[in-house]
Amino acid sequence: MYPLINKRPGARATQRGSALIVGLILLLVVTILAIAGMQDTLLQERMSGHWHDRNLAFQASEAALRQGEGWLESSTANHGTAQTHDRLEKPFSWDGDPAHGTLDMNDLDLELAEDAAYYVNPPSYSRVPGSMDIAEPECDRIFPIFGHGVGGTENARVTLRADIIPRNSPLVSCPPELGE
Repeated sequence: MYPLINKRPGARATQRGSALIVGLILLLVVTILAIAGMQDTLLQERMSGHWHDRNLAFQASEAALRQGEGWLESSTANHGTAQTHDRLEKPFSWDGDPAHGTLDMNDLDLELAEDAAYYVNPPSYSRVPGSMDIAEPECDRIFPIFGHGVGGTENARVTLRADIIPRNSPLVSCPPELGE
């Protein structure tokens, strides 16, 4: 009628409940693995968000740098103005203030934390190769321009530098320290 589970009558089953214990342990292991997987996914998502934020800051900084180059190239009078600027003391810890110009990029729906800014340092001089006049050597003026951009948060900041010899810049007499 009923199949016999135990071969000896009166013997107790010693394995009752062990399947429940094993099942709970396996469930605990699967839960721990799922939590670890979720933490890894959240970490990757945060890293991706930070990379995107830094990329926005880089693009804003580059746009500000190009704006500064355009300002310098737009008129030879701007070369004289740039020569009167104070030199930016610590350009790579510069926070965008003071600035010679700003660039509002909010119309592009970028949602930046701050406007991008540029700063044009006074020029350094470089003797023109082949300038044979020792009495009055001619020099190119090299203008360092800094662009500063901030991403979607205050923590993502990028400062770039470009050294520009403006196309419309005439040669100038070298300063006395370069004339010898």
